[in-house]
Amino acid sequence: MVKIADIEGLFKKYLEENRFECADALYLCAKFGKEKAAEILRIRYKIAAPLTSVLEDVKQLGIDDPSSWSLRTEDTGEYINEAIIRTFERLCLSKLIENIKKKINNLSMVARGILFLVSKIGSSTFKHLDLEEILRLYELIFKEKIGRASLRRVFEELVECGIFQSTDKDYAVPDYFDLLLPELERFLPKIEVSVHWPKSK
Repeated sequence: MVKIADIEGLFKKYLEENRFECADALYLCAKFGKEKAAEILRIRYKIAAPLTSVLEDVKQLGIDDPSSWSLRTEDTGEYINEAIIRTFERLCLSKLIENIKKKINNLSMVARGILFLVSKIGSSTFKHLDLEEILRLYELIFKEKIGRASLRRVFEELVECGIFQSTDKDYAVPDYFDLLLPELERFLPKIEVSVHWPKSK
């Protein structure tokens, strides 16, 4: 059976060998399963090959298939997939932030506008909005109308940058978004609201 130390060792190995895409692949597979992870990796790195490498490495730890990741670790009794997710967030977030900062200047204004919405209404609230509500909020604040197809392209931009985890809205905003936010703030638009009441007669 796999131990927490085995999982930590795998992530540390990827970081030491400068193979962050493999660390990302392991995390995404634990979070979403093989198919979804492959889709995200193709957007982010233009290739899903890191997933194949990761699955071989995990097999060496004694885990044959992601379907068995719902088993528990030998030492702590934690579910394997949850241990992988927690370990990634503990060991790899600083590297993820470093990677995002290298790419964020290339984001479109609309993508930065969507990030502004997430930052102001909160990631948990954003997750509960449907696409039409997001589009209406964007138009209300930025005075620009965008469609569903444009919004999907923006989600792909944010996945490629490393900020979002999926082009499906339900899974887009990562659980650790609030930890990323302080690093993103300076790249987001500044909105000023001025209210002028008419004078009473």
